Amino acid sequence: MPLVLFSNKKDLKQDKNIYPLDSRMNLNGAVEIIIDNSDRENFIGFNYFCKSVNKTFKEFCKRYKYIEAAGGLVMNDKGKVLMIHRLGVWDLPKGKLDKGETPRKAAIREVEEECGIGKLKIIKSLPPTYHIYTLNGKRILKKTFWFKMISTDSKKPIPQTEENIDEVCWMSKTKMKRLNPKNTYRSILDVLSNLSDNNSVGKK
Repeated sequence: MPLVLFSNKKDLKQDKNIYPLDSRMNLNGAVEIIIDNSDRENFIGFNYFCKSVNKTFKEFCKRYKYIEAAGGLVMNDKGKVLMIHRLGVWDLPKGKLDKGETPRKAAIREVEEECGIGKLKIIKSLPPTYHIYTLNGKRILKKTFWFKMISTDSKKPIPQTEENIDEVCWMSKTKMKRLNPKNTYRSILDVLSNLSDNNSVGKK
């Protein structure tokens, strides 16, 4: 569920299931409400209006342990997308940055490790995603850098089982239409929205 920061109401995307907040209300309280209502299909999130998005976001980040990750939206020469199945949901290959590692290098490394394929080439940077989760009693705010890639590797993908991945496949766009918030994450659906019917591997 999203928590969207706005400094200009003209940028607001109307959605009856996204509720408005203003700067007098507690931003972190909104996060708790979102988490408590994560299983409600008719509750999407909050729009939060503030004077400065950058300043508000920096203050917000101070309340969480901040980590960075990177991943890939990978296509092959048949226009299929590389998907992983982990902990009961469909996902895209991604993982935390190693110390001193750039997001681009981390994204390629994670795809290679989690899916057992190579011959990867980044063709485009995509908008990052953010999500909050709890680990060992601490709230984590993770930023994930995303990159659209192509792979010419013809060998069968191999799931990295030690990372709880039980399946890796090249998924057709027809099967991808079955993905929804019940079998994948909303942030992954946002990343997949960067695909379009006229996309083709190698096209820039």
